[in-house]
Order: sequence, then C-alpha cells, then structure tokens
Amino acid sequence: NLMNNYLEKTFKKTASLFAHTCKSVAYTSGANSIDQDHCFNFGKYIGMSFQIIDDCLDYIGTEDIGKPLMADLISGLVTAPIIFASETKKKIFYPRGRGKRI
Repeated sequence: NLMNNYLEKTFKKTASLFAHTCKSVAYTSGANSIDQDHCFNFGKYIGMSFQIIDDCLDYIGTEDIGKPLMADLISGLVTAPIIFASETKKKIFYPRGRGKRI
C-alpha cells in the first residue's frame, strides 16, 4: 500500500530522529521505561507531522522559506499530498517527465 510505504519511509527518514532523541532525553533524566516509551511516541508523532507539513509546503509554500515549489513533484517523489490526492480522486498519477506509474 502506497500510504504504508510512505509512512514507513517517513518514520525511518525523519520521525525516528525525533523519537529516539525524545526517548534519550527521558532516559538520561531518569524516567521509567513507560515514560520513555511515551516520549518516544511523542517524538515519533512530532517527526511524522513535521515531514508531512514539509511535503505539503512543496505545493503551498513560498520559495522565500527555502523550499522551491514543486521540487518533490518534479523529482518524482511520492509524498503525502500526492497520496491523499490519488486516494481522493482514484486516478493514476504520473510524475512529470518520468513516465512511471505511481
């Protein structure tokens, strides 16, 4: 499933850094294992949210924030907005100039 692949990639690429950092802080402050797990999940969801927002900025952001518009789309990256649109419209999307089915 496209969404599951995206979420797994997003966790490995971005959210895991947030998750493990939050858990490490909890560990070094002496938190018990349950609280460490809560901190891990907190970091995970912050990281996932961060990446999804970053992916959306590819379509609605401005270049003055340092993210060129449509860069992900032009590169053929399948990100959250494309997945949401494809599930909503039930169409097949092709990245520009790539000719590959997503």
